[in-house]
Amino acid sequence: MRRLSTYAILALAGFAAQAGTWIEIPKSRMREVCPAKAVKPSTKDCAAVIESWSGGAFDPVGNRMFLMGGGHGGYYGNEVYAFDLDTQRWTRLTNPTTPTADAETVCYSTWDGGHTPTARHTYNHLAWIDHLGELFLFGGVTSCRKGGSLEDSWVFNPLTRSWKLKSRASPVGDNFVQIIYDLESREVYAKTHSGSGTNEALYSFNFFTNRWTRRVSEIDLDMLYRTGTLDTKRHQIWFVGDGTVNTLLLHPPFTLETIPTKGGNAIVNTRSPGVAYDPVGDQIVAWCGRAPKCRGAQTNEVYILDPVKFTWTVDTPAGEGPPPNNSSAGTFGRWRYAPKNDVFVAINNVDNNVWLYQPDRQPLSAEARKNAHPSK
Repeated sequence: MRRLSTYAILALAGFAAQAGTWIEIPKSRMREVCPAKAVKPSTKDCAAVIESWSGGAFDPVGNRMFLMGGGHGGYYGNEVYAFDLDTQRWTRLTNPTTPTADAETVCYSTWDGGHTPTARHTYNHLAWIDHLGELFLFGGVTSCRKGGSLEDSWVFNPLTRSWKLKSRASPVGDNFVQIIYDLESREVYAKTHSGSGTNEALYSFNFFTNRWTRRVSEIDLDMLYRTGTLDTKRHQIWFVGDGTVNTLLLHPPFTLETIPTKGGNAIVNTRSPGVAYDPVGDQIVAWCGRAPKCRGAQTNEVYILDPVKFTWTVDTPAGEGPPPNNSSAGTFGRWRYAPKNDVFVAINNVDNNVWLYQPDRQPLSAEARKNAHPSK
């Protein structure tokens, strides 16, 4: 395992390490910024922000990973966390809102007089909105003991550290939705979960009108244990997990295809892996951070898919890699590409340090880093 001091990491030209390397950022446990007191009536502590079916989103300009989670009778804290790769520090951006007295039995979508969303499972429902510089949250499963799917849409401004409700209801109406932000259209796309019955469709959210629009119906792909990422070169979403690899064009005719890949059965069969597009290498990079559901994939392994040949390569980087998270939930959006440093960020436990995966290539020039993430 490679442990680097803060100075050493910064000295590596923006985390540039030897090719194919795991880097553990020291003293980067999220636990250090968790609330000191339990959020009643929680049965769990802030560990559930990660372990309870929750994801994350990455701000490529601010170079930060955002997390929010909890929900379903476990953790009632709705605070927002951010890990800054520049400072290598966690910040709790908000304090948990005090739940209502009947929060265990009544399934609310908001607290604090409607100004903040409740704690919830966030799955793959978080996305960073480049042109707004804000975090987007859709629905999820709320905090009450019995749970319950939400269909509200919010944005969080990290400068004011405040939430704004964009839409109280939506036609999407389910959990296990895949949320994808598209810089080209400046809209968010939502692929629904088949648990919503006839609502098997693709929707988009417009931030000018604050409305959801159905783009196409009859897209037969269950989102329950799959994670998607936007391939910006081909303008299509890649879905990986639960036994298949699929692509969905993000423009008419919105074609869905099943891709017969080779060499990556372990990650393909994983439930809710971490999946991220690598714009520099033009490849799909996937990782499983949870032991019970990895289906043979190891937490020190990184799976790389060639989007043309449809073949997987298994990279076992130098170092033992992140410790596994023994939760039964998935990795979801807590595996993201950071273009400024040309690394992938892995977060899978509040008591583990943050880990970075350095791809197998030479350090990027300043121009290449800029091109890895187009300006908004």
